[in-house]
Amino acid sequence: MSKELSSYPTRLQPWYVVYKDPDRELLGSSPSYFSVEGHDIFTLKKKNAQCFTNIHSAARVAASEKAMIRALVTKEEGEEFGQ
Repeated sequence: MSKELSSYPTRLQPWYVVYKDPDRELLGSSPSYFSVEGHDIFTLKKKNAQCFTNIHSAARVAASEKAMIRALVTKEEGEEFGQ
């Protein structure tokens, strides 16, 4: 789905993660992120999230899963997702 990632995301070459936002009424709940690892398609662990380099690929997954896309544009955001 995604090409090999550059060393870290930038504004000119962002990475994208697909996530589902939990019900706003549930306090303390966290978003779940699209992952290709394990049995579940979504994971609570950011380190297991699939990072996309192509917005079109991320958009196809988000549309099919009724999810949202977050753009990562800094080295710190890339490290937050274990990349």
